[in-house]
Amino acid sequence: AVVSTQSGHYDRDETAGHCSSCPLGTVPINRHTACSCRAGNYWSNQKHDCVVCPENHYSNDSAVECTQCPIYSVSEKGAKHCQTCPFGEHWKQYSCEKCNEPQEFGNGVFCVSSKLYKDGYTQEIVQGEGVKMTTIILAIAVILGVSCVVLAVLLIKKQKKEKSTDCDSALIPLL
Repeated sequence: AVVSTQSGHYDRDETAGHCSSCPLGTVPINRHTACSCRAGNYWSNQKHDCVVCPENHYSNDSAVECTQCPIYSVSEKGAKHCQTCPFGEHWKQYSCEKCNEPQEFGNGVFCVSSKLYKDGYTQEIVQGEGVKMTTIILAIAVILGVSCVVLAVLLIKKQKKEKSTDCDSALIPLL
């Protein structure tokens, strides 16, 4: 830990007494163990300088490391933030590509069937090996619907059973 470091300096070896000036336009951060860098860069203790974040990584101001872009997003070198692929392309392992099928176009994340715009209401997002999201959503809806019906029948039976038990117990004291 740094005990004393001059203003505008950082402790180069993280031991008191080896202070160095921060590069022009930067200031000491992290208890004087690094210097601030602009967004899209990070402070390298090995190089003792600001280094540009690599492709598909980003940083905020005063970062000591770059962060990898979240899934379905990309960035160029020196990025302040990540973004989805441009319209007309889709994301594939941290790169943007055009869709292979002529009936599909990229929405920035997935390849989307052109039927989406012809029909106006059917959305068929094709993912991976051609699994259609509408089929998956429809299957989930059917399962949920059947589950609701089964639960309703069970609740009605339980209520009928409770009502008949209540009536029977109410008659016992009258006898």
